[in-house]
Amino acid sequence: MLSPKGKILIIAPHQDDEILGCGGYIRKNIENGGSVAVLFITSGWSGVRNKKMSKNERVKIRENEAIKAGKVLGIKKFIFLRKNDRAIYADKTLLFDIVKTIQTIQPDIILSPHEDDADLEHQVVNKLTKEAAWLAKEGTLITKLSPARQLKEILFYEVWAPIKKPTVYVDITKHIGQKIKALKQYKSQLQQKDYISIISGLNMFRGGIKGFKYAEAFCRKLL
Repeated sequence: MLSPKGKILIIAPHQDDEILGCGGYIRKNIENGGSVAVLFITSGWSGVRNKKMSKNERVKIRENEAIKAGKVLGIKKFIFLRKNDRAIYADKTLLFDIVKTIQTIQPDIILSPHEDDADLEHQVVNKLTKEAAWLAKEGTLITKLSPARQLKEILFYEVWAPIKKPTVYVDITKHIGQKIKALKQYKSQLQQKDYISIISGLNMFRGGIKGFKYAEAFCRKLL
């Protein structure tokens, strides 16, 4: 799962989900010699509460924060689809965009929100990821790009609701500091909630179950 040469694609409905759900996993994989790309689905403008700013200004804030957070962990590739907030369930092009990204990146592993996460957009992205992964491996059903034959598995991460029965635990004790540093780059979000305490508590709880100080939990789907 943590191959030194692993190519990882993180699918994040919103800017900050990638850090909250799997920031430690990201850093651990990069330290092992792997590469990580992040696909952000929504534009994120609604997450900046300053209504005096234009929508474009708020989108820019979210994207700049995402890039800064990613660079803390060593991420070098960021893809922003800029789908309109709270409308992705009605976007007819989104499945195609995800398949195209998978076939372009050619990852070994994809990470996406788990199916029971509390946010509706997380649930939508979970379903789309599973369908897109199958289509990407199958080949040219909806694109003319090369099939993602090397794609081995999807790991589903938790953000707003714990996974009921995790199947994979990743020890992130050595990486929790960098995960928190990356999360601190999301200043617009930290003004609204104490995400640092929330996610630190969850990761400490997950770690305690397996004898680690901190861990991230996932549900694995083999492909």
